[in-house]
Amino acid sequence: MSVLQTILDRVRAGDGETRVLIFDLDSTLISTQPRNYAILQEFIRIGGAPAELVAAAERLAAHEVGWNVMDDLRARGFQHLPTLSRLRSF
Repeated sequence: MSVLQTILDRVRAGDGETRVLIFDLDSTLISTQPRNYAILQEFIRIGGAPAELVAAAERLAAHEVGWNVMDDLRARGFQHLPTLSRLRSF
């Protein structure tokens, strides 16, 4: 049984209490890794990415991308703030 199913079963417990559930979707219920990785790859392809960004991205697999790809790139040595800012806007 999934964690989400367990939570839903508890909500439906029928004790008469009113409950409100709030979920953050991105990287909580839905993985954003594939989407964030695709955005990075598209930025590299059409955004005029410098060679240093391309090299950092080559050291980053799709399953390693977190919710903030800029942090992932920084962790791999890419620190160029103007490019990171363009990527964020992209």
